[in-house]
Amino acid sequence: MSRRTKEGVPILGGFEEDPSETRHTASKAPVSASRYTEQNYPTEFAVFAHLDADSSGHLCKSEIYEALEKLGETKSAARFMRCLDENGDGEVTFKEFCQGYGNFMKKVDNRLIINTRQQLEAALIDAMQKQNFPNVRAAFLKFDKDKNNQICLDELLAFVNEFLPAAVTTALVKEWMQEYDKNGNGKFHIMEFDKCIGEFIKKEGDSDK
Repeated sequence: MSRRTKEGVPILGGFEEDPSETRHTASKAPVSASRYTEQNYPTEFAVFAHLDADSSGHLCKSEIYEALEKLGETKSAARFMRCLDENGDGEVTFKEFCQGYGNFMKKVDNRLIINTRQQLEAALIDAMQKQNFPNVRAAFLKFDKDKNNQICLDELLAFVNEFLPAAVTTALVKEWMQEYDKNGNGKFHIMEFDKCIGEFIKKEGDSDK
């Protein structure tokens, strides 16, 4: 999930303020930061970031088309773009996405969002299997982007956003991570990660019986 801080691009907690959102008057201070943030719209934020393949902070028609193509809804792409793109500039901002989100998700039937920890764990196991990691250590190193022998929340979110087939909210990932973060430092070390993956695999095996 992108954390860059140029105009319109996702940042930790939300999106940079669009200059058009701010209004100045002689008697009043400028309007404060936009209400369209991850905190206020966590599910919308997760889905938007998942669809925003180039991390531009906007959705173009090809990104909408690609998402709907995976769901067999390609004929709806142009219509959805028109519905979401309120000002008709060919790009969907996070504000526009939030405003049109209800109709969008009604059509795709929540197939673009992971809502439960069980779904998250199953998707993570599937993604790691597809990566063909030879062992847990290899998987750990893939998550550990800065190579400090720990996996932080942002590194976990980066893997989730890149390799999972659907979006996941930060809150759900954080809640799941806290269960296995035994020392409570907000990070996974290799032993915690190993235990976590082991329990995933056991749950998957039990569910198949």
